[in-house]
Amino acid sequence: MPKVAQPAVRFTRADYDRLPEGMHVELIDGELLKMAEPTFRHQEIARELFLLLVAHVGTTRVVFGPLTFAIDEHNALVPDVFVMRESEIPGRDAKDIDRALVIAEILSPSTASRDRNVKVAKYLAKGVEEVWLLDPKKETVEVHARSGAEKASGAETIPSRALGGLKLAASAVFLR
Repeated sequence: MPKVAQPAVRFTRADYDRLPEGMHVELIDGELLKMAEPTFRHQEIARELFLLLVAHVGTTRVVFGPLTFAIDEHNALVPDVFVMRESEIPGRDAKDIDRALVIAEILSPSTASRDRNVKVAKYLAKGVEEVWLLDPKKETVEVHARSGAEKASGAETIPSRALGGLKLAASAVFLR
């Protein structure tokens, strides 16, 4: 007798919200996917990026994860760093946000493909103006927008159109 394929379970945002605190997962297209545990290097890069952004836009608009970015009923992502518009800063008790001006992801080998090929498109479709991908292995920065993407390494800079006046250089966030 042939085996019958079992339908895949499709989780919702309500399922995601019922998970125990501290679960390091994202909800992507109805699947609960484990996130990479951050390394010390990852956290160093997040810190340097946070400080760079705070110097440019101030402390109230920059947040670092884990904080959920709500896309829709089947997608809840957890970016590394966000920059919000002044008018869209959530209340202090908010556990997630659903709008951002810029989102940054620091790539990990186990999740880089997902970040690049799935999450960037979801963020841009949700209205995020720029998605920054920081690659610690290659020490590159990519800035993705609906109009396309730019990449820089070392002292090369990419101007942020979303954060007028900021020129992002990989050398500013990748410490030796």
